[in-house]
Formats: sequence, structure tokens, C-alpha cells
Amino acid sequence: MSRIHTQALKALIEAIPAFASKTFISIVPAGTESPYIVLHPANGTNSQERVTGPRVTKHPRFTGHIVGVTADQTQLLTDLLEGALFPGGRGVVVSVVGESAKPLWFESPVPVQVSTDPLPQIVFQVVEVGWRSDPT
Repeated sequence: MSRIHTQALKALIEAIPAFASKTFISIVPAGTESPYIVLHPANGTNSQERVTGPRVTKHPRFTGHIVGVTADQTQLLTDLLEGALFPGGRGVVVSVVGESAKPLWFESPVPVQVSTDPLPQIVFQVVEVGWRSDPT
């Protein structure tokens, strides 16, 4: 079921004009110019929260790399993404058919990074996004 979570998050991100046609899943097509975002989906840890609770609570999570030309551009893109997914310090609720989702969480756990191999260099920010989703 992780594919439906990936599609739902990708749709939210593509609503941001800077990422409208520049949101990729795990592989970025050769020749793609910055800026863009690439998401790496994971199923997370599924759980049964309590004996009387839903059978399977899902915890989809994603690691994303926001790639820009400069650190300033990358930080601006990160701010745009955070503003769309976590406006005012509150996560949006991802809509997935057959599930009742809780607001998503958003993290940027490491500083802006620079990769010089291969050239040309890229500047990127690692972000992590996820949420809890119960079956309806």
C-alpha cells in the first residue's frame, strides 16, 4: 500500500509551483536541471496500537532531497515545502482512500549539503516527512 501514500504526498508537493514538474521518486532523469526534489519512500513500521484498535496502523515515511544551485535557493525551496506541508507549525492531513490519516510531521535533520562528485556540484537539503494512518 505504500504506493498510494507516495502518490498522495507527491500530489501535495507538485501543488508547489517550484516543484510542479520537478518531483521525482527515487530516480531523477538524466539531464534534469536544478531545482528539483527527489523522494525516497519507505513503508515505515506498521503497528497495532492497541488490542481494540484498528488492525494495522501505518506509518509511511519519506526521505527527500531538495536540490538547488545555491545554498540560498535550497533553503528557499525547503521553506516553500515546509510552508505547504507544515503551515503555521501544523502538519497537513494527507488524503488516502480507505485510511484516516493524522497530520504529517516534517523534519530537516541535517545541515545543507554540497556534493561535488560528479560535477557540476549540487547543493541539497535532506528532509523527512511521515504520518500515521489508520484504516477506516
